[in-house]
Amino acid sequence: MGHALRHQSFFPKPFEAYRFWEHYLPGFSRRERPLTAADVPAEAIVPVRKTISRVLDHMGRKRFLIKVTGWSRIAYFDRIFPDALFIWLQREPRAVISSWIRADWLDVTSAPGSDQWQWGDIPPPYRRIWQELGGGDILNAALKVQLDLDDIRENMALFPERCHTINFSDLVE
Repeated sequence: MGHALRHQSFFPKPFEAYRFWEHYLPGFSRRERPLTAADVPAEAIVPVRKTISRVLDHMGRKRFLIKVTGWSRIAYFDRIFPDALFIWLQREPRAVISSWIRADWLDVTSAPGSDQWQWGDIPPPYRRIWQELGGGDILNAALKVQLDLDDIRENMALFPERCHTINFSDLVE
């Protein structure tokens, strides 16, 4: 597919509607730890469901598909949408690290423990390995990716019958 075509306004683009989620679910964008079902404001559940229902009606669809990166939010979304299916589009971690390092909107290269680190506590074994390997931008980003992978796997284990994994390279093929 040509570069020019991909950048046309009519071409669908992956998009994470954080402003939408933040409007209905304040705190959705927080980064310092994974969100859980307990983080969902109870008073927000019905308004979110009604809004999504209106979107589905408008689009003539039965299922709502969203893309969320970083922390999995599986248990979080399960509280709002108990019939949700979850798909982990599993990507080669090195590709994720490379992409994140080039991103100018996300800081994943700050060192753990620094004022700029946004991703919460580091398990002691991970911190030891990070220190032994000398830290640095790439290892800082790799540490964040590992935290995400741990969170995804932990959340998928909560709902194994509704969680599916698709390998990104298989999807591209």
